[in-house]
Amino acid sequence: MAKRIVSYGVPFLLAGLVLVQSVSLSLIQLDFMWNRETIAALFCINLDKPEMNCAGSCELGRRLEKAADTEQPHDLRLVESISSVFVLATAYVFPARFGFKMPDQRPAAYTVSGSGQVFPAGIFHPPRL
Repeated sequence: MAKRIVSYGVPFLLAGLVLVQSVSLSLIQLDFMWNRETIAALFCINLDKPEMNCAGSCELGRRLEKAADTEQPHDLRLVESISSVFVLATAYVFPARFGFKMPDQRPAAYTVSGSGQVFPAGIFHPPRL
């Protein structure tokens, strides 16, 4: 049961995180459009200048600028770390489906019994069936 949760939950969770990260500026704009009147009434700095017809656009600009400044340094590192975790998780959960093969665990050298001679595994190996 736990493996099933990991196998279905982790990829969707990571894909959701990447999706939210990539559309965060659009989410800010969407929130501004939904709450334009409230934002204009509470946060607009141009309320005393009706000729500017701002209607809260100054606050939208500040929010987008703040979001862009905070995302810029972390954006590439976040995408790289999420993608590496995603690849490792899928390789663990679905090793054969995605073409990942676990490395063979062969010894580095073989010893011939009785003689004490040691042969490197790259040169000498027992017959494979």
